Amino acid sequence: MFITLLLVTFAISIGVATAVVRLFRSALAVILARLVTEELAFAWQRYMEFAIYVVGVSGGVRVWELEKYITGRSRDGKAVELNTDRWVLEVYRTIIRDAAEHCLDALGLLRLCADRVRDHAGIRA
Repeated sequence: MFITLLLVTFAISIGVATAVVRLFRSALAVILARLVTEELAFAWQRYMEFAIYVVGVSGGVRVWELEKYITGRSRDGKAVELNTDRWVLEVYRTIIRDAAEHCLDALGLLRLCADRVRDHAGIRA
């Protein structure tokens, strides 16, 4: 059951990351095209998409949180039972955490772009 949960959270993380990549691909391309040359924009876009997947999976699949189902981190030292309610909770946590991670990434990218525009315009922060 634990292995299934691990695989399901991994699949959900990949799914959320794929949705984010598809949703923001054109916006990312436009932003990068304004900041760097065309060759660099393509390379940076591929890098950013890869980073979205890495951050999404590492944020969504929290192995240290899932360990409680096999190592017994409850009050009485027994492994926490992996029932339907726990499944729903873990799936919900995976989706929410992935979405939050991607929002933070988007804010970081916007900050980077704003700094670049400010530098290019000669404006001091």
